[in-house]
Amino acid sequence: MKNRLTAVLVTTLTMLGLTILVPTESASAATASANISEVPCDSSDYLQVWYHIAGFLPKTQEVCYATAGTFEYDSNYWLDAFSTGNNVVQYKSDGTWQPASLVGKYTYMQFPNHPGGVKWEGIYIR
Repeated sequence: MKNRLTAVLVTTLTMLGLTILVPTESASAATASANISEVPCDSSDYLQVWYHIAGFLPKTQEVCYATAGTFEYDSNYWLDAFSTGNNVVQYKSDGTWQPASLVGKYTYMQFPNHPGGVKWEGIYIR
């Protein structure tokens, strides 16, 4: 009888412990799912980015993103242009999120006055 009570008590405490942990795990999962996802460039609704990596060929590469969130880079990427699609976005350059206000939906932004693009450190979709 004592072993059965101990087993029930351990099971109950374990269940209570899991109940306490579930919101924390759910919050982590929600945060993870809020990260930007790379998607095929097959829709004009996605954020479409043209960039290059200094010293590598081909010079211009293309990537598309969906899902709200932030993605920051720790590399030598240079932003050439982007099209926001059905998103409101900012990009990170020189250690700050730019421009000060979000770039609106279906906007094309190019950096022709910066030969070689601008240093690209991150992207944010709201």
